[in-house]
Amino acid sequence: MHSIFMSSLHAVREILSEARCRFYRLSSIEVYGIQIDVFLHFLIGGLIFYLCRKRFSFLKSLGILTFFVVSKEIIDIFAHSELRYIQNPRMDTFWDVVASYAGAAAVYLAMTRKKKAPKKDF
Repeated sequence: MHSIFMSSLHAVREILSEARCRFYRLSSIEVYGIQIDVFLHFLIGGLIFYLCRKRFSFLKSLGILTFFVVSKEIIDIFAHSELRYIQNPRMDTFWDVVASYAGAAAVYLAMTRKKKAPKKDF
């Protein structure tokens, strides 16, 4: 029983490692000098916050976003098969989190911006 569990765990780790390797290849792509990885974190963080904000309060939406960001970073830690893919692991995590919350902040500002009523000239 123990060996079945360990082989399953090993298989999951291998799948995560392969996915991580592919994502790191993707993250080396730059668009206008910005890594696409940071841009995707910005978009996905904003999207998660937007979808949650339509249904939940501000704090609950932030909590859900935090859950997803922390979960993703924990998966990143366990999926690291080789450190050669990571230039600076601490900064990678930092920029992932900052970009996700920046996306949420942009969505929040866009959602709270009120349209001004047109002035009527008499």
